[in-house]
Amino acid sequence: MFLFAHCTIGEIRLYFLSMGQVTATTSNTFRRIAVMVGMERNYAREILRGVERYVAAKATMPAVAQSVKWQLAVYSLADIVRSPIIRRRMRKWRPDGILAEINSPGLARFCAGFKKPVIQLMHPMADSGFPRVGLDDLAVGRQAAEYFLHKGYRNFAYCGLETLDHLDLPWLRWSKLRQEGFIQAINEFFKRLPETTATVATVNIFPGVFSNTQSRRSKRNSDPESALAKWLGTLPLHTAIFCGCDYWAGFLLRAAENARMPVPDHIAVLGVDDDVLFCQLTDPPLSSIATCDDRIGFRAAKILDAILAGRAAPQVPELLMPGAVNERQSSENTVVVDADVHAALDYIKKHAAEYLSVKTLMQHVSVKRRTLEVKFQQILGHSPAEEIHRVRLEHLKTLLGSDLSIGKIVQRMNYSSSQYLARTFKRDTGMSPTQYRRKINRGV
Repeated sequence: MFLFAHCTIGEIRLYFLSMGQVTATTSNTFRRIAVMVGMERNYAREILRGVERYVAAKATMPAVAQSVKWQLAVYSLADIVRSPIIRRRMRKWRPDGILAEINSPGLARFCAGFKKPVIQLMHPMADSGFPRVGLDDLAVGRQAAEYFLHKGYRNFAYCGLETLDHLDLPWLRWSKLRQEGFIQAINEFFKRLPETTATVATVNIFPGVFSNTQSRRSKRNSDPESALAKWLGTLPLHTAIFCGCDYWAGFLLRAAENARMPVPDHIAVLGVDDDVLFCQLTDPPLSSIATCDDRIGFRAAKILDAILAGRAAPQVPELLMPGAVNERQSSENTVVVDADVHAALDYIKKHAAEYLSVKTLMQHVSVKRRTLEVKFQQILGHSPAEEIHRVRLEHLKTLLGSDLSIGKIVQRMNYSSSQYLARTFKRDTGMSPTQYRRKINRGV
């Protein structure tokens, strides 16, 4: 089964074909673009939405109104791997360019055999030789660490994969990179705390091996939920667990339930991908880092279009920043034990959109300002004023990622003017709000 999309400047028509024959067009008005993605995963469908969005955007760009149209054939990655028939049909279709998840040397050789431009999606295989558009996995790990640290956690764990079916697979580098970013940010935080310069936090790493098959060997040696339940039993109270993706986080939540380990009271769990339906169906609902994969599809399509138009292929991977943490029940607790700091953090979080100052904050906590400032430095490594600024900045970034106009954001965040918002945002990030929007919505 594969999806064939005939995309013209004015319309997009989608057809599902069951092992059908795709006839190559001989018209010079079309370029044939093959897209190979893991259709069973939500992130892959989001990538397709980004590709579709780029094709639709071409119709609104006067400078390229007469450019060559695209004809898309979307192949399931599993079908390409398993079916020689599908591979032969793709070869016979003779694509002019390829957008592909490439998770093995074999797939890399298959794509290279077409001798056409190829853009590698997502998987960080260092030796594929193709331009890549994907997610900044180190930044994903760092964002997870910062999220937990600001909630007061001091015990950490990472649930990812070293191998799958006992094989060391190159595409699992993304899991290792997320783990690396997670540990880096935690260590840097502890080094900044007063009187803890030499402190290096320990991150408990799940040593498991997950199975992706139903073989006797895998059933005998790889029972993910039992292995996870045993591992969870070794973790201290109030451990923040970062899972490399939502799928693994789902395993972990079921294991925690079987082990009678309450979430988020005993452990907090955070995933990646923010597959909303999946996250809401877990028990409890799963917090997750949004990856905005449609941006990857859009940007990859734009780069491929530029290469087909004669521009040079980029020499370095283009890695996009992750989106926001969408908090749900699995990590909603703040574990700061100091009552004054806890109360201050709670008030700041609830009033992030308001014009909030330390003076206003002090009216809602029962402690002197200097005492609260000392406690903040000892527990969080920064002042209440810095926490207010950080929370408001994160809230502002979230709004900039939406469709709200700058004027509406100014009103919602209670800034005095759009000019003031722009000045403060550029001081903090090095870019204007408009430049930031372009960065998170590359090429839109």
